[in-house]
Amino acid sequence: MSFIHIPDSDDALLSECKVETFRSSGKGGQHANKTESAVRLTHIKSGIQVMCQDERSQHLNKIKCIKELRLRIKNNNYTPPKRIRTKPTRGSIERRLLTKKYKSEKKKNRKKLISIERMNDNLKKIILIFTFELLIVSAFYNSILLKILTALQGSPYKISFAYSTS
Repeated sequence: MSFIHIPDSDDALLSECKVETFRSSGKGGQHANKTESAVRLTHIKSGIQVMCQDERSQHLNKIKCIKELRLRIKNNNYTPPKRIRTKPTRGSIERRLLTKKYKSEKKKNRKKLISIERMNDNLKKIILIFTFELLIVSAFYNSILLKILTALQGSPYKISFAYSTS
């Protein structure tokens, strides 16, 4: 609907309206049933209808109708502001995704380095322990071998061993 000018004075607004009076319904007894205190205003330009039968007086109901009519015309005239597009551009989406990918790669690489360093530390410990155990085992076997050789030196059997310490 197009914009409707609202006059400042109540009389000017009433001149643009069709005024109907009628008997109000509901409670109120003989006074409400006998007098035509209810008012219906129809704004001719817009077709908006307003009705009031709250008060016992026709004059007070007419004032209430005028206030309500002003409000409804004002609401009818309201046009919401144009919507501003908030959807991000394709380029900004691509840039954001690229930076996210770059950061995730950076984090993955950082985690790999940490795990490799830890693995290197663990491997160093394992290799050190293993070589230490090998040294202990080889020393143990060397001592047994020496004991056997010394025990067999005085025996009547000719047994020769090829033993090297390299």
